[in-house]
Amino acid sequence: MILEGKRQQVELSPLASPSVFVGAGWLAACKLGSQAFSWIGTFYVASHLLPSDYGLSNLSTAFTEFAVILTNLGIGTTLVQRQEVDKDKADALFTATVGLGLLLALTAFALSYFGAWYFKNPNLVALTQFTALIYILSSLTIVPYNFLNRDMRFKERGLLDMYSVIASISLQMALAFMGFGVWTLLWGSAVRFFVRLALAFLYSGYRPRLLFSWLLLKDDIGFSAQLTLNWFLFILKERSIPIIIGRAFSVSQLGLLGFAGSLSGIPNLKIVQLLREVLLPLLAKRSHNPAAQLSGLGTALKVMVVLVLPLYLCGWYYGEATLACILPEKWAPMFPLFEVLCLVQMWNVLASIVSIYNTAQGKPSRSTWFELAMAIIVPSATFAFRSMNLFNLAHLWSALGASVFVAWFAWQFRSERIFLRRFLGQLLSMVLICAALFCVDKMVAPFATAAMGRTPAAWATVISRIALFLSGYGLYLRLAHWDFLRGLRKK
Repeated sequence: MILEGKRQQVELSPLASPSVFVGAGWLAACKLGSQAFSWIGTFYVASHLLPSDYGLSNLSTAFTEFAVILTNLGIGTTLVQRQEVDKDKADALFTATVGLGLLLALTAFALSYFGAWYFKNPNLVALTQFTALIYILSSLTIVPYNFLNRDMRFKERGLLDMYSVIASISLQMALAFMGFGVWTLLWGSAVRFFVRLALAFLYSGYRPRLLFSWLLLKDDIGFSAQLTLNWFLFILKERSIPIIIGRAFSVSQLGLLGFAGSLSGIPNLKIVQLLREVLLPLLAKRSHNPAAQLSGLGTALKVMVVLVLPLYLCGWYYGEATLACILPEKWAPMFPLFEVLCLVQMWNVLASIVSIYNTAQGKPSRSTWFELAMAIIVPSATFAFRSMNLFNLAHLWSALGASVFVAWFAWQFRSERIFLRRFLGQLLSMVLICAALFCVDKMVAPFATAAMGRTPAAWATVISRIALFLSGYGLYLRLAHWDFLRGLRKK
């Protein structure tokens, strides 16, 4: 029954951290720990699986991935942006996500047969139907998980993510050792979502009731629908690629592409996700001060430019040499793909930071233009040039992503000329510094190899080259951005 008068509120847990910076530090430490374990586990699993296993996993969600969009409906982000504390509304949102999760899980069962027919692979039926379980677990997690984001309880968020990753990777390593093939990847995902669900309820203290009222939801439905549209367009762009090329390339080739995409997206899933999760509630709390929000966006973009984007450029430049020291020979055709997809990820993560700013301002429609352009241009170009090999297609996606992002960014901030020039100048400076250091690497590498002996270990050569880059880039940060980096704690 809906309470009359003053409604019950979702109380802040006594575990909430008094310091945003300390909480963010916990989140960063947890992500760093889980990332180290995830890398070890991912490479171990890849050494035991085949490229075709990753290809089947990718194809199993080619059509059903769209179901995830509707199970969310932008509800999680709405809870954070609106700083929602109404318990009845939270219960109504929870009930809505549960109902949609169950409905779309059933839809995934039906789509499994269509996917198996389209890709001419009957093995996809059982694999696709299994993903319905993941969608249900995901829908149940949305409300309690985002209460932690709303309250900026980053310590609990970090522990939740770390424990779920450790559980998932541990199971994947065991199943890969026992020879479970593609099921290793699916069961790992299911366990990760189950642990996230359990810990989200534990840490948030949220105890749901099955309650639905349209009156409570109608005020937020337009905002949530706009977020859902943006996500739908992003998923449309991402999932259209395997659908378009799925019949032109083998399952193994699609597995190489899928694994390369997963590896190149690691900084996005860990480091960039950390920045996004801290940024949204901080900017949402500044909704009364647009100038402060723009300043916060400028800080976030500068962090991205000087600390995160160089990781992607290093992946592009050192990727093949590094992966050759880690993965077995069967993955060698994937290494060049990984390098190019690192460039693709650069523009995706920059766009996601700007989208967080638009969402915090309550204007997600400004991000719709970018997602719509990408959802039209990338699939169309992929279809038109589907006869090219995967390496050239990846270069095409990178060029399109860069062009669309720069045009959209310049258009959105055309009235903020100082802000626009500052960001583009920072981006250009970082690229030029990295390019100069890569040129130094080209010149010094032969001498470094000679100094280590005639037959140095491949890993020693790679480590020395990366160490040289880090030394040079660290000097650049010390000379050009030291005051900014020291001031991040205060920001």
